[in-house]
Amino acid sequence: MAEIGEPPRSTTASEPAAETQNDETQSVEQTTFIEPVEFVSDNGVVPESEPVEEPEPMDEEASVPQTDPSEITSETIPEFDPTPLLSAFGLPEEVTSLFDEEVEAEDFEVAETHLVEAFGQSPEVEEIVDKLKQMSGGPVELSDLTELFEAWIRVLPEEDQGNRRQLMNVLTQLNQIGMAGVYAPLCVGEVLFEDDFEKKEIDKGKWVPTGAWGLDGGTLEVNGGEVGITLGDDFTDFEFYVDFHMINPLWAANWVVRAEDPNNCTLVQVVADNRNQFWWFTRVGGNYIVNDEDKLDNESGLHPELGEWYTIKIVAEGERYDLYLGEQGKELELSCTWKDNTHNKGGIGFRAGGGEHSLYDNVLVTTVGHSFAVNPADALPVTWGKLKTIR
Repeated sequence: MAEIGEPPRSTTASEPAAETQNDETQSVEQTTFIEPVEFVSDNGVVPESEPVEEPEPMDEEASVPQTDPSEITSETIPEFDPTPLLSAFGLPEEVTSLFDEEVEAEDFEVAETHLVEAFGQSPEVEEIVDKLKQMSGGPVELSDLTELFEAWIRVLPEEDQGNRRQLMNVLTQLNQIGMAGVYAPLCVGEVLFEDDFEKKEIDKGKWVPTGAWGLDGGTLEVNGGEVGITLGDDFTDFEFYVDFHMINPLWAANWVVRAEDPNNCTLVQVVADNRNQFWWFTRVGGNYIVNDEDKLDNESGLHPELGEWYTIKIVAEGERYDLYLGEQGKELELSCTWKDNTHNKGGIGFRAGGGEHSLYDNVLVTTVGHSFAVNPADALPVTWGKLKTIR
């Protein structure tokens, strides 16, 4: 049985090796998870890997500007731009155009006609139109947008409400921050991909699943089967959010990014036993390349456990990967940073070796651009772990 750090014994896809048990009579299946293996060239020589560059230290003071709360006035706070939120909630152009400066009375009639044709006459549609009229001709307040979006959600079909309601939670938090007198600038990236797995079957228009994938009560169940990825394969720089729940074992969850296909991709695996690490590795031509220096400590302060829900965010930008972790619905903290230039574009997805069993939910891919509120008193970003939107 191979220990951690020993060379792999095969070139097939497998899992990282577990800690050695005292009972040497236990079976290999009970005591190991197989190490993802290094790439072996056609001539049988294992090439030396380039050392992974240490990430440049982040200058926290430079990354988030310091602000004296006493200096915050109506003149120093920039005008709120609602455009990203309108897009994130999927409001039609007939509605979003009402925020233009040159809007006229007939534009409201056009918007109301469109909403009635799409959703029928209802108090909710009337509420939307009334709120739009109230908001016209003046600066847009976040509280007004919150009321508008709540009415908008109520007119949508039930299957379309889930992700937008999760974004409503974010807006509620922002309103609470605003009522506390805190300046909260807003930034929402463009949504590139989403899935909340609420359909009866896996959406083959979005995914290339393995035979071991299935849906379980509105979540994606992945139980072995190796690599499954999105149908879209053109994500370059992006943020990948997803909720995960490990059933068994403590290293069951694997995330795939920049996948050209299942045999050529970049991966990261949680190793949540006593090591509490994230293992970054690549797959080239079907062979896994794993280096000890790419097994990074989880510095988030959170140690994932079986049977609990967590949220992870992977930010891929150039050759740099930042991984954030938090309990589902709570603040995310930076866990580790890794650099690698093996793959620069591709889909996202999940991997599970034999015996690795996890659930996933609320997949979201956006352009790079953190969504947060900033408390000027201490310049700490409040990161949203549940920013889930659809177009």
